[in-house]
This record gives sequence, C-alpha cells and structure tokens, in this order.
Amino acid sequence: MFDSRAARVAGAVLALGSSAFGQLILNEANAVGLGNSFIEIDPSKPYEGFDYGIIPHSGNNNSPTAPLDPGNPFNDVDGATPGVQMSLPNGWTGDTGWARIAQNGGDWIELVVTQDFADLRGYWLYWENDDNQNGTPAEPGEFGFVRLSFDPAWAGVRAGTILTISEDDMAAEIRDRYPDFIDPPSAPITHDTGHRYGLGDDPRFDPIGVGTPASPQEDGDWHVHFRVDEAVTQNQNMDTQYFLAGSNIKADNDDWRHFIFDATNPGPGPAGDLVTGLVQGPIGENEFDWGQFTGGGGVNNQELIALIADPADGLGAGWYEDVDFSTFGRPNMYNVGGNEATLGGAQDFSALRAWLASVKIGDANYDDQVDQADFEILMSNMTGPGATDTPWSLGSFDGDGAADMQDVSLLQLNFGA
Repeated sequence: MFDSRAARVAGAVLALGSSAFGQLILNEANAVGLGNSFIEIDPSKPYEGFDYGIIPHSGNNNSPTAPLDPGNPFNDVDGATPGVQMSLPNGWTGDTGWARIAQNGGDWIELVVTQDFADLRGYWLYWENDDNQNGTPAEPGEFGFVRLSFDPAWAGVRAGTILTISEDDMAAEIRDRYPDFIDPPSAPITHDTGHRYGLGDDPRFDPIGVGTPASPQEDGDWHVHFRVDEAVTQNQNMDTQYFLAGSNIKADNDDWRHFIFDATNPGPGPAGDLVTGLVQGPIGENEFDWGQFTGGGGVNNQELIALIADPADGLGAGWYEDVDFSTFGRPNMYNVGGNEATLGGAQDFSALRAWLASVKIGDANYDDQVDQADFEILMSNMTGPGATDTPWSLGSFDGDGAADMQDVSLLQLNFGA
C-alpha cells in the first residue's frame, strides 16, 4: 500500500535534510517489550543485558548485597583475571546501573541538546508505531506526541545536556543477580537492593558539581529527567509545568519511529504536518537509510535504539542501530570493529561541552552571566564554613563544598559580567 506519510517525509528530508534546524536529537530509546521482557543476554558478550545509568552500586560489585552477586560483569581484557576486570571499557567506573530489570524501565527516550542555549519551548516529540502489526502504522492508538511546555526550564538549555523523558515513576527497583543466563528469564532470581530511586522530575543541572571550571568533578550532573504523567496530561487533558496536555510517550520495537519538531509545527500526525519545523527524523528501523553507517539490524523486544556516533546536528537514521546495552543518562557505549568481547566505542561529548571551561565564577545557574539570580541562589544556600558537599549550582564557587562569605566575595568580583 502506498504510504503518503512516507512520501511527505521523504520530500521533507530531501528538501531540508534529516536535521533541519538542529538543537535536539534522539540519543537512545527503550524498545524492550512490555510484561516479562528483558534486555537480551548472551554469555559470549559479557556486557550484554547490563544497563548503566540509574542505581548506585558499591565498588566493583553489582549491588550492596554482595557476595550474592558475582561482581563486575565484564571479562578481563588481557585474560589475567578471567571474569573480572577492575576498570570497565573506556574508563567507565561501573558505579551506576539498573542491571537487568523487566521492561528496562518502561517507555522512555533519551535526547541530547546539540546547540548551546537551545530554546526548546513548544517542541514536539512525535512517535508512530504498528502495535497492531498489520503493516499499516499510525492507525488510531498507534501515534502520539510529547509536547514540551513554554516553561522557562526549556529556554536556554546548554549544549551537551542529556535529557531523558519517561512514562513510569519507578519508586523501587528490584534487580536480578548477574549474570543470569536464563533466556527468557521466566522466573529470574531477584533480590531487593535496598535502593529507592524515583524517576520523577529531576531538573537539576550542575556539570561542575563540587569543583571549579578548571577542575570540574567527574560526578558533574549533565543529566536532567522529566516524567510524563499520562494520568494527568492525557487522561485528564491538563497541562503540567513541563508538558502540554495530551502528551503521551511510547517507545517500542513495533516499527516505531520518532520525529522532533520545533514550536512552529501546528500539530504532527498521520493527517497532520510532518514537514514544518522538522528538527530531526524520522528515526526508526524501517526508514530508508536505517543503520547504513553502523550495520544496524532490526529491533526486537529485547533491545534498544541508540545513536552510534558522537551527538551532533544533521544525524539521520543511518547513524542508529539496535543495541543490547543501555546507558540511560550517560554517553552511549557500543561495539566497534565487530569486537563483541568489550564495548570499545563511546560517544564523545567534549565538543558540545567545551563551553564549561569558560563558565564565570559566580554563575550558579549556568546562564553565562553573573547577576541577581545567582546571588539569590547563593544566599538561599549559605552553609558557612565547614560544609563539604555543597555544589557549584548552590554557591560553592571555590570548590571547597561550602557556600560562605568567601563565595560571596568571588561572586561580587564578576557581578554584572
């Protein structure tokens, strides 16, 4: 059957390119299926089925309940200590992760801001799929959108920010012992980690953390997360602070594809406008150039969709592929050169995040100016000498972890700059 949607999108791509205006791109999307579906796992690929990005671990063990867990899932690269290596590929510390949980966190997508001070207010994140599996996508119930509100939080977003949006608010995560090579895991052995991590709104952004621009800490927070509460925005048809009414997120493996439009689009949909304000898309396994640069295959219900390139404007479906390893809220890691023993590739965000080195002392909110707003942030978080864990974004500009009069003096030196 002739797909008029595909024809219109192809025309838009030819005229505008797959990323017409930039600012925001898809980085990762969870296609792991509903119910008792898990990330695919294969004992010959020791990383497979492991998911970094959410829950803190302890040292090289995968949970605080060691020794029940066998520890680091990655094989030693030189074979000296089979089954364990003290540092993960590309210097990954291995200190965070979901591990292997049913549905891999539900419906969620991950985006990267590719242009500095991006104004994302009113952006549309539009999706379609073929849940009915009848070969005709975007029938009723098979399409929807997440529309960002006009809240100031979406204005002036800094380049290199990783933005995740989820449907579920998982207040408690139960993780499997690793490795569990039962596939499918009809009755996986689980235990309670003791960790509780809600995926509600987490708009805090603090890439310096506790430190200075010249020496930012490794735990700098480049990741912001928002939850689409469909019970409010869709079922009750109400706007919320961060999303406009009708927002409904879905990510899956049923011929799913994703578009990003800016605020000029009047409303995307099967009978709507898939051209105006096109920022990126479509991205999906059935697009004409899917995986041409990565060798990507089809996406199944044990996998994710991921960008296998450094994030930048102008990247279309050719740079995406199906993967079985998730780095929620962190740069993607992936295989290179066909080496399935370790994850040899990692996204490089340094070009997008180069602005961090020139942040002015006193600029607590990272808006490139030191002003009254920064002073008010500092004064509302004054700790006095002795504190050790107050971050830059709360006023510790000298990196000593305290928000005190020394930081007030530093702010005053740059006030108005």
